[in-house]
Amino acid sequence: MVDLIAGNLIANLILIISLILISIPGLIYFKNRKLTNNPLIVPNNISFNIDLCHLNGLYREKLTKNRGIITTYGLVIEITRLISSGYISVEINENASTAYEKITLKINNSKTKKLSSSDKSIINILKLFDNSKINLKSMDDKLNNKSTMKKFINSYRDWFLKVERKNTSKSYYITKYRNSFVFLTIVLIIYLTLTIIILVNDNAPFTYILIQFSTLLTYIFYNFKFDNIFGQYTPEGKEFLNVLNSLKNYLTSHPTIEKYPPRDWNRFLLYSVCFDVHYEFLDHMNQLRTYKKEDVQVFIENDGIQILKDIFKKSKINEYTFRKDENKGNDDVDVSELIPPVYYTDVMLLFSIFK
Repeated sequence: MVDLIAGNLIANLILIISLILISIPGLIYFKNRKLTNNPLIVPNNISFNIDLCHLNGLYREKLTKNRGIITTYGLVIEITRLISSGYISVEINENASTAYEKITLKINNSKTKKLSSSDKSIINILKLFDNSKINLKSMDDKLNNKSTMKKFINSYRDWFLKVERKNTSKSYYITKYRNSFVFLTIVLIIYLTLTIIILVNDNAPFTYILIQFSTLLTYIFYNFKFDNIFGQYTPEGKEFLNVLNSLKNYLTSHPTIEKYPPRDWNRFLLYSVCFDVHYEFLDHMNQLRTYKKEDVQVFIENDGIQILKDIFKKSKINEYTFRKDENKGNDDVDVSELIPPVYYTDVMLLFSIFK
């Protein structure tokens, strides 16, 4: 085989070209994803005028998408926020036989009148299971009912669309030249087909032919994943993702939290829920503070977030992407919520509010 490879110049040339064709898009991908290695940023006062469930989706997708990024975990995040704000209280039954039976959510109806339209949709979702007190075991059981499941999906859709409509993100990630790449792929398909024929007729090693097929399939794959592979962060996107990465690192760093404790612990606890590091942050919080635990801490300590996450997974709601026909109106969304959201501080200047 070594003699064949050494003596077949055409096959070797085709092999080299194929390897280059495969590697170039990969190099472009890593170049576009490269971020500045900033030192750990310690927050002094940071606040986002954006729903936490949307912030979670942006981070999870690394800013490559800004629509269809909200999941049922996002709903869990927002329920936790309503608990933290006092709109929902938590009751714990220490004598319960299971973790599910242990937790009951109580809707504070006297306060919910002040909620935004999207938050009222969350309350309506919870009221599908009970008007005031929702035991998580009962919620889990009722979602086994097809009628309740259908109502849940419809209510979730209503909430999803309201949240997505008021959280249109800035341009953090852009893609260009898709049509040119499609044209290039068509040319390459012709080239690869011809080279495969040449290699077969020239009795080239099977490995060479396999590499040509691999190159062909790779470029078909590149077309399907074009936005993710060839898209690139805007300068604003790179800065924002660096801030989010640094914030997550802060939330899990005990020495840094001890040295630079947040002014609003509960708000940063909610940020930790967004990054799914709430157990770590709450553990640091309990070690560094002496305080009377509120419902949100009790809810997390009793695995409420994980239980709700598992319950909502049953709906398989993440398989759906809900879209709203723009000609159908606002569906009672607060006018203030339709204003495109902005950060309190421009992302390019966020570093100035960190110590």
